[in-house]
Amino acid sequence: EAKDGAILERPLDIGFTTGESDIGFASVAGHISLETRSDAGEILSDAEADFIDEARVFLFEEDGDELALVGVADVEEDGAFALDEVLPGDYKVFAELLTASGLELKAIFDGDDDGLADVLELDDGDALEDIDIVVTAIIATETDTTTGVAIKTVPPGGNDSATMNLDLD
Repeated sequence: EAKDGAILERPLDIGFTTGESDIGFASVAGHISLETRSDAGEILSDAEADFIDEARVFLFEEDGDELALVGVADVEEDGAFALDEVLPGDYKVFAELLTASGLELKAIFDGDDDGLADVLELDDGDALEDIDIVVTAIIATETDTTTGVAIKTVPPGGNDSATMNLDLD
């Protein structure tokens, strides 16, 4: 925080050394995927399914009772993301997704399935991989009487019943 009370919109941590010892940066990597289900619970695939149009992953460091943003990574077309040159410390991973149908979804990394973002403890040189997040979107559908195919019928205003599941294999 500046003397006048201003706060940086996107703070940046910079590691440096005096030459006495090297900094052992860490990294965090994984995949984000989207599972689309009908409102009846059926998994939708191919043309019936929604897909990720764009996504970003956010790395936050706990700062007392608050979270401080320390890194952002765009998610690749295959769902992969990587956050490199992370200083050792305790972090949480969050994600935002925009689907092709216009759903805006948020997700957390929750390996212990307690509904809270898990803390990743990074030490010098750690390379955490397999931070995989599977987000489930519920899409309202109706069956086309001529073809028998489920057709997406997302209600106006978006899908308030979107949920998420995390697959942390």
